Amino acid sequence: MKYIKKFNEKIEPEIRAGVIPYYIEDKDIKMMFFIPSDFRYGGDKYQIAKGRVDPWEDVETAAIREAFEELGLNKRNIKKLFYRVKKN
Repeated sequence: MKYIKKFNEKIEPEIRAGVIPYYIEDKDIKMMFFIPSDFRYGGDKYQIAKGRVDPWEDVETAAIREAFEELGLNKRNIKKLFYRVKKN
């Protein structure tokens, strides 16, 4: 179902959050990406765990939720979390 904008209706941009897990090995940063198992979610292209921020969440909570849902990454395994909010 597509959303149809009403005349003069202001639509807020969707806020999204994502996670790129990484580790450091011999002073090199190793970032981990994944290829979705379902072709509808990016086909054969490398992706990051990402998704929309639900209305009751902040960006950090949404990023951790997406990491768990898509990668199985548990919050207790995250040592540092960096994020940036881009405003249009």
